Amino acid sequence: MVVNGIDVSPQDLLKKEVLVFHESGSLDYMPLKVMGAQPPKKGRYYLDSDKRKMSMTFKRDKWVFALSVLEDDRVVMRPYKKGRAPFTIELIPLPEL
Repeated sequence: MVVNGIDVSPQDLLKKEVLVFHESGSLDYMPLKVMGAQPPKKGRYYLDSDKRKMSMTFKRDKWVFALSVLEDDRVVMRPYKKGRAPFTIELIPLPEL
């Protein structure tokens, strides 16, 4: 997670937060260290690949991102419009444990 150009995500892998995108369009958001032990924050997502735009909706929040970088091992999602998401997200694959 990046806020105002500063990486605010924890350096320790287990303290990072995880987004799990399900084929059904549902979304799980949780700290990696509680995965499987506590229920995740549930949401829905929609990916518009033509517009390179993704929206994530939770109970009271809707985040809209522009997909500014699409690479094999990295996706960077920036807030689509100011105030539409609290941070920039860089998605990276998890290493095998």
